[in-house]
Amino acid sequence: MNDILLVILGVMIPFLGTSIGAMSAVFVNSTNKKVESMLYGFSAGVMVSASIFSLLIPSIESTKLNPKWLIPLAGLTLGALFMIFIDFLSEKKFKNITRSKKIVLAITCHNLPEGMAVGVAIASALSGKTEMIPALILALGIGVQNIPEGAIISLPLVGAGESKAKSIMLAFFSAIVELIGAIIAILISSVITKLLPFFLSFSAGAMIWVTVKELIPETKGTLSAFIFIIGFALMMVLDLM
Repeated sequence: MNDILLVILGVMIPFLGTSIGAMSAVFVNSTNKKVESMLYGFSAGVMVSASIFSLLIPSIESTKLNPKWLIPLAGLTLGALFMIFIDFLSEKKFKNITRSKKIVLAITCHNLPEGMAVGVAIASALSGKTEMIPALILALGIGVQNIPEGAIISLPLVGAGESKAKSIMLAFFSAIVELIGAIIAILISSVITKLLPFFLSFSAGAMIWVTVKELIPETKGTLSAFIFIIGFALMMVLDLM
């Protein structure tokens, strides 16, 4: 298999993962309050786990500045402030930005640096610094973890009354952002490599803010709390595989 086919495969795998998860909305007609609470609990667990294991820890490990916490702290803070700004706009200007759409926005922010990470790995392999197989394994790992993320975009939207088609399309949009991030990183890998720690922690801040502000308050009852743990554990295993 030549390099062009390997690059196409590498950038498409994460996109396909999110898309597969998004299609779960096809099988959902409606949700009651108890099911919604369980879904929010699962979503919150997935998002907190992804924020820690696929964003914050890689941000800390990849930063070359000392102290190593400085860039991750700045990105985390600015990511949260960005979502506060979105909250302000939704209250003052765009009153139709619902909780479900904030989840879409947070996961889209999260997908951009993930796509960039895949692109940097592929660019490193193309330059001869590393092998292509590890880059493809990274893409596969991200693609697998994107399956539940695609579901937590589309399913809450359906539960909130959006059509299945619109819910799936919004999840596809989030996946396309990851694809774009990978392509951009391949084209300008030397610049992206330096900025990646910030983008990772910025996305973590945005996701944690949405989780605490929008999802956890809707996670009610012992069962929903336990499903939070299941979501957290699932994403942890997928991230660390």
